[in-house]
This record gives sequence, structure tokens and C-alpha cells, in this order.
Amino acid sequence: MLKQKIYKSEVLNNKEMLFKLHQGERGFSTLLMVLIILALGMVIIKTYSYISSSWQKDYIQYQQYYYHFNQAQSSIEWATLQNWSPPTELWQCQTLASYQLSACIKLANLVAENYVIIKGESSQFKLYHLATYNNAKLKLTLGHWLDYCPNNRSQYCES
Repeated sequence: MLKQKIYKSEVLNNKEMLFKLHQGERGFSTLLMVLIILALGMVIIKTYSYISSSWQKDYIQYQQYYYHFNQAQSSIEWATLQNWSPPTELWQCQTLASYQLSACIKLANLVAENYVIIKGESSQFKLYHLATYNNAKLKLTLGHWLDYCPNNRSQYCES
């Protein structure tokens, strides 16, 4: 009987010790969870930062593209308001420095009809449009704007 009491008291002591050990381990698992959540948060923030900077670069590139596109298109529209001498095989250019507009015309070397090529420029960006020449004025033809040289030989469109 004495052995049973000793054995029971040892079992109780062991259970109390195990219970105390488990209570101490709860703090460790909480700390581990906090570290995991912190690591996940850092990964999410880093990913967001990368995506955000990528979008920002794209936005700046699109902004510059549309600025130059609109400047070149404005140059073509401005060219239709100017008086031009009859077009030849060489480029004739006019600029409006206050608005940074630059337009050039040249006789088109195309088989179809008697077109004039108008080149609107903004920095390195160029747009082309086919037009007709009549009494020192240019008239744009519908649906004939291009972002590449309409002639099959690219050197024909170079200055």
C-alpha cells in the first residue's frame, strides 16, 4: 500500500512537471508564430515594393511615349496650316520653336496617286501622314497616318 501511495505521488509529481513544461512551451510557440507572421509581412511588403516600382517605370515610359506621340501628331496638324512650296524629292522642314513643333514634307515615291509625305517629329519620335498638295496647302487624307515610313525603302524617309 505504501508502494502504491509513493507511486501515485510520483505520478502526480511527474504530471505536474509535465504540465509546467507545457506551460513554458506555449510562449515559444507564440513567439514562433509572431516570427512567421513578421516574415510573411516582410515578403508581402517587398513584393508590393517591387511591383510598385515596376508600375512606376511603366507609367513614366507611357507618359513619355504619349507626350512625344501627341507632339508629333500636333506637328502634322500644324503643318496643314502652313504655306509650303511645291514638294520635291528632298525634305522641306518648318519648325515652331515656342511649341517645339517640327514638320517636314516630301513628295511620296508611291505608285498610287500623287501623295505628299508629312513627317511630324518630337525628339526621336516620328509620325508620318499622307496628304495631297494644292495651292501651297496640304490636305490630310483620311486613314493614312503611319508610325513608320510609307516607302518600302527606309532611307527614303531619312533626313
